[in-house]
Amino acid sequence: MPTTTTIKRNFLTVRQAAQRLKVAERTILRWIERGEIQAERIEPDRDRSDYIIALAEVERLRLEKKRDP
Repeated sequence: MPTTTTIKRNFLTVRQAAQRLKVAERTILRWIERGEIQAERIEPDRDRSDYIIALAEVERLRLEKKRDP
């Protein structure tokens, strides 16, 4: 079973993902809404809960963005 530290290392907040991809936080949220990036709510039972995004998902987008000029 993964530890909390492992989970924290494998996931990013919306802000961290935006910084890594060099886009606005709102852009990340739009991508989540459109299904262009997979994310999970930290507290799924709350409508306004923050999202976490798998590091692998952010890296996938970063590589795609790098290929598309």
